Amino acid sequence: LASWQWIALYPRRGVVALAITNAITLMVAQFVVIPMLYMPLIPKEYLAGLGDRICIVSSEPWDGYAFQQWTGIKTVVHNVPGTPDRCEVERLPVISFRAQVYEQPIDYSQIGEWMYWAEEPDFSKWFSPTDLRQGILTPVRLYLPIDNTSN
Repeated sequence: LASWQWIALYPRRGVVALAITNAITLMVAQFVVIPMLYMPLIPKEYLAGLGDRICIVSSEPWDGYAFQQWTGIKTVVHNVPGTPDRCEVERLPVISFRAQVYEQPIDYSQIGEWMYWAEEPDFSKWFSPTDLRQGILTPVRLYLPIDNTSN
């Protein structure tokens, strides 16, 4: 018998079977699928060396709040790409987050790069297996000031 016919013949068993199937599906989604999709804003290996002040370069001011909430860093300075850079003047660690036109600052070195979910996914790349990752993820870059005081 097909599964729906079995449920029609034995309604109580069908309801129990349906409830068990739904419970198993929810558990698999909650404990297997969703954790595989999780991406932290800053990987733990970079978080320790940032100190208590960072600068987020992003076109969206809410990104600064997200970093402040997630990291627990007390002072997060936000800068829009293409504006005079407060980050370089204050010599803060810079995180380029979803900033497409941001170039590496002078006297800074790129310490790390990781991927995070794109704000506006490019669905045209979904049909190309090689470009799928670039369509739904965007690079995040961490720059730290180079210490020139030793010269």
